[in-house]
Formats: sequence, C-alpha cells, structure tokens
Amino acid sequence: MEIRLVPRSVTRVLSFCAVCLAVANFIVQIAIHCFQQDFLCGLVPLFNLDQERSLPTYYSTITLFVCSMLLASIAAVQRKNGRRIATQWFALSAIFLFLSADEMLMLHEGLIVPLRSAFHARGIFYFTWVIPYGLFLLAFLAIFWRFLMNLPRQTRRLFMAAGVVYVAGALGFDLIGGYYFDHVGTRDVVYAILFSIEEMLEMAGIILFIHTLLQYIQNELQGWHLIISPSQLVG
Repeated sequence: MEIRLVPRSVTRVLSFCAVCLAVANFIVQIAIHCFQQDFLCGLVPLFNLDQERSLPTYYSTITLFVCSMLLASIAAVQRKNGRRIATQWFALSAIFLFLSADEMLMLHEGLIVPLRSAFHARGIFYFTWVIPYGLFLLAFLAIFWRFLMNLPRQTRRLFMAAGVVYVAGALGFDLIGGYYFDHVGTRDVVYAILFSIEEMLEMAGIILFIHTLLQYIQNELQGWHLIISPSQLVG
C-alpha cells in the first residue's frame, strides 16, 4: 500500500487532530477550575496543554519531527540536483530535529531556574528560557534572511506566516504568561487561557509550515513527489 502526501489532505488531518486536542484541553480546564478535578481518571494530565509529556506534547513532538524529515528530503533532492542551497535546507532540518527533541525532553524548561537565578529575571522574562531562544531567533533571521528572500514568493510568504504564528505562541505568549505568573503567582483561569492560546498558536504554525513544505515539494521540485510505502520513500 502506498500513501501520497497531498498538502491539503495532510493539513486537514493535522488540523482535525489539533482541534480535537484544543477541545479536550477546554474540557480539562473546566474540570480543573470549575470542579477542582486535577486527575479525572487520568484524563486531565493526558489532555492538559500545560502538562508536559501529555498527548498534545507527543503530537507537537511528532509534527516537529515531520517538519525535520520533510526539510531533509528537500535538502537531499536539492543536493542530488547539484543545488548549493541544500546546505541551508539540511541546517533547517537539524534545527527542527532539535525543536522536536526539546519538545519531548523539555530542554528549555531546564534553563529557567539557573538563568532566573543568574539574571534575577522578573516580569516578562520570568520564564527565562525565552532569553537564549530569543537571541537564537535573531541569529537565525540574520543567517537565513537571504535564503528566505530567495524562496519563491508564495513559499516565502507562507514560511514567514508560519514562523510568525509559531513564534507568537512559543515566545510571545510565554512572555505574557511569565509576566502574569510573576505578578499574580497562581495558575488561574487567566493563566490557563494564556497557555492554551500559546500552545494552539504553536500547533497552527507547525501545521502551516508542513503544508508549505508539501506545497513546495509539489510545485517546485518538478518530477518529484512524496510517497510512503512499506519499502521506500521515492522521488
């Protein structure tokens, strides 16, 4: 059996999964804040968007890994065609592989306490992992800006849109959440709304990025397509 990865179909499946997780999280937050249920037969930790190693965490880990594999596939084709930009595509693949590992292993969470102690961070920088990751984002833009500008117009626009949505969630709402938690000091309904928006924006950004990569493969790498079969991934 062979499965063709069609951009629109993949996007629909991923979007459906993300919506289901968002609805499940909404129900979980009602259970927590209205009925003081923090376990509910294991459903609360399983679907809580603020809970690490939950079903949403696994979903995000997998989708980030899919991004990495798609980028690596594009890089392999570009290298096969003798294109020098293959290096940039491989670098992007490595970055998303790291993000996937970070999502699963909570690497950024481990930076919070030592950096907070070192910088005496408060307010928007209360979750201090945003400092090194924000600097990495600036370095990324400086290094890859020319690469982004040389992409086809439609791909470039979708790349940037996906990046803005993802960063707005991952960094933007964590800055807001850090400020709120530092001043209020409790994980109340407002905080639940903030982290829920944060995680949903991250999911939306990743879905849009996967759609963009599949569309790029379909439109720009003529004569090459993705097929998943028991024996091969071919182009």
